[in-house]
Amino acid sequence: NTYLRGADLRRTNLEGADLSDSDLSGAKLSHANLKGTNLANANLTRVDLSASDLTGANFQGVNLTKAVLTDTVGPVSYTHLTLLESAERA
Repeated sequence: NTYLRGADLRRTNLEGADLSDSDLSGAKLSHANLKGTNLANANLTRVDLSASDLTGANFQGVNLTKAVLTDTVGPVSYTHLTLLESAERA
């Protein structure tokens, strides 16, 4: 578990990092490289992921409530869309 709540990680290279079960709520991750990053079960509430590369990232069980995903790069899986829909309703 990693505690990065509110961290400024803009333009950071986190390719392949294991951030599973981490608390990244409120973090600034715009323009970050998250290719292949494991974010399983992470708390991404109110995270700014705008213009980040999410190619191959694992979003299984992620909390994306009020997350900003504008202009992200990478394929978006059906599971990812389902999580977004349920998070937005929360």
